[in-house]
Amino acid sequence: MTITQEAKRKKTFPIEIEEGLHKALKFKAIESDMTLHAYIIEALNSWVREDFAVYAGKDDAQTSSTRDKP
Repeated sequence: MTITQEAKRKKTFPIEIEEGLHKALKFKAIESDMTLHAYIIEALNSWVREDFAVYAGKDDAQTSSTRDKP
């Protein structure tokens, strides 16, 4: 895959977060030796993978009761 094709597959969107959350994320990224962008992407990927595992292994009735994340 070329760089141009890879760039076309990515989406950008603005995100508005509270100053305190931004600061906390920035410090966690620094502690992890990552950029803030990379840290947020990794956190989102991890969260989605975790939820997918929950949904993939259970029926709808069980899944709805295990979804407590905002």
